[in-house]
Parts: sequence; structure tokens; C-alpha cells
Amino acid sequence: MDPTAVKKRWKLAIWSIVAGMSFALLLWVVIPLARLARHLGVFEKHDMRTYNASNEANLAALYAAFMNYHETEGKFPSSAKWMDDVKTRIRANDMKPEEAMKKFVNPLLPVKKGAYGYAMNDAASEKYKGDIKDPKTPLIFDTNDVSWNAHGDPKKMLDAKAGNLAIAVDGSLVKLQSK
Repeated sequence: MDPTAVKKRWKLAIWSIVAGMSFALLLWVVIPLARLARHLGVFEKHDMRTYNASNEANLAALYAAFMNYHETEGKFPSSAKWMDDVKTRIRANDMKPEEAMKKFVNPLLPVKKGAYGYAMNDAASEKYKGDIKDPKTPLIFDTNDVSWNAHGDPKKMLDAKAGNLAIAVDGSLVKLQSK
């Protein structure tokens, strides 16, 4: 057999194997990965939204973050560092981190850098939800204490300017009353 014909056959065989493997790779790897990425929204462009705060929406968002923390840790966070513990759980994929941080700021209080206006009830600190006897016990509440990680007794921290609204352990909004 002619050596150039043998060489041509080998080139054709190698080219056929490479083409076949490329086609197989395309069918069984690339196309399914592309479909998965499309299904997950990788190719979709979405605008980041601006968060428009309301006191009720903020309390609901903080409650959702608390429940996420509770679900993974088996208890509520320590009241002394509750904001630190839930700040990573308050984020949203369609919001910049600084927009998500607005959920920690009580819109009823005057806007001031570093002022927040929510506090955690010390009675729920590091407790399992089921261990709190009254499901209407305030968990997070409005306060005029604007410090990060504010906490204490809701009855002692009431201030009408801050709203006197709380979200209870069961997730319902409750109006706080002074006694």
C-alpha cells in the first residue's frame, strides 16, 4: 500500500475520532449545562432594585432573617449581637448590600448615619422558639435606641416617635403598650 494513502487514512481516522468526541461532548455536556444555566437565570439580566422601607416591611424582613437564623442554629441569636448574626441573612439577590441594610433602619426616626431604631427583646435571647411560652412575646421592636445591636426590655424602651410596633415570636405585628 502506498505510504501517502496510509497517512491520509490515519489523518481521516484521527479527524473522525476528534469530530465524534467533540460532537459527543457538545451533546452530553455543553448543551445540558447551557440549559441548566438558562433555567437558573444565568443569562438573564435583571436590574438591582431600590429598597423602599416601611416599618412593617422592615420588621417582617428582620423576622424572616431571625427565622432563617433560628432554623439553622436551633435558637434565636444572642440579643447582644443580633444584628451581627442576622445581617448576612437579610440580603436579597436583586439588591445591593447597602440597600438590604436599610431593613435595619426604622423609617419613623430621623435619618442619621449609623442610626437604626430596632431592638431585640432580651427575653428571647438564645432561646428556642418553642421555649417561649407566649407566642405574642415581642421579638424585635421599635425603639429610640438607635445603636447597632440595641436590645433590652420592650416595656422599658417604648417611645411613640419610634412607632411602638413589634413583631412577635409567632410573626404577628403587635402594638406595644406602656403599663
